[in-house]
Amino acid sequence: MLQFLSKEFDMDAIQFGYFQTLGAAVMFIGSPIFGRFADNFGARYAVIAANISLLSYYLTLVFATNIYMFFFSQVTLCFAHYLPAFQMIVSDISETKERPDALGKVGMYFGFGMLSGSIIGGWLQANYGERATVLVSAAGTVINLIITTMAIPKSTKIFIDNPKTGPRKDDKKGSSTKASDTYRLSKIPHMPFLLILKVFSFFPAGLIQSIISIILIDHFHLDAQANGLMLAYFGILTIVIQGFFVGYFTKQYSQYTVLRYASISLIFTSFFMAQTTNLIPYCVVILCFALGSDTSQVVLSSFLTSLAPENDSGSVIGTITTIEFGIRLLSPSIASYFFSVYGITAFGWIGLFCTLVSVLMLTWHPEIDIKKD
Repeated sequence: MLQFLSKEFDMDAIQFGYFQTLGAAVMFIGSPIFGRFADNFGARYAVIAANISLLSYYLTLVFATNIYMFFFSQVTLCFAHYLPAFQMIVSDISETKERPDALGKVGMYFGFGMLSGSIIGGWLQANYGERATVLVSAAGTVINLIITTMAIPKSTKIFIDNPKTGPRKDDKKGSSTKASDTYRLSKIPHMPFLLILKVFSFFPAGLIQSIISIILIDHFHLDAQANGLMLAYFGILTIVIQGFFVGYFTKQYSQYTVLRYASISLIFTSFFMAQTTNLIPYCVVILCFALGSDTSQVVLSSFLTSLAPENDSGSVIGTITTIEFGIRLLSPSIASYFFSVYGITAFGWIGLFCTLVSVLMLTWHPEIDIKKD
């Protein structure tokens, strides 16, 4: 939808990249503040803050009459950290062996939202225009706000029981904003290795996510409804992969084995992506890419939260979020440049390089045993 709104202000691909970069920068800056807020006030108020932030964003878009207001709408996204908030909740209430499946289920339900939102949004946009679509999104956010107030407890950390110390008390210290805590987390065995691996594994996905709508419109020349259907296709992939495949794989094999083979599969996928310029083959390649990439990201998140002490799960999620938003901060401008100069094949070559580095790191590093470590 945003790419169509940008056309009202005669924005090109480079300007739209700057627009997305601004949003990522705001969320990158707001991430540690959001982490401190969640630590101090609990899960319920953290999700409420995310809803209010998103509602402000939608209302600003509705009343945007020039490019400056359009850019300002990104500033209101400071606290719009839905997914990290729910990942913190799931990490608090799930056991280590069940965590990959639980985190995958969170991604699955977000995929349901992406699927339904893409289909409904494409239909609304084609029949009633972009601003009516934004108003419906704002109404949905209000509903989410009501559900959050009624259904989510104030704090979820008390749901974890430690066999030695008993139920864990609610920690009011906001750890995600302290440099000393980041240094302490870096001392956990395997943690620096996994965080570096996170950077290389997420970078290709971050590039593609930031530019996919522009690719669908400018390269494949899809209209609003077709663009919505394609985004719905990506949503279905997320639902199936994170909701079913990740849990199945991690129950059959060790998390490290799943991570290694998912990374190896991305080598072949990235190579074929670099050769693909037609829509149907591109959809097939995206299917394979999503399978490897989504599996890697869920398993990495599970690894990182499982290796850290229970009372540091929020700090770890905050660190993961900082890495992701840092990449998203740079991705729109980088992706827009490569797309404008080299076309869609450039993302395959970039993915191939990053995946080769990831596989070499996994080959060099000894296998991680969560129970032992």
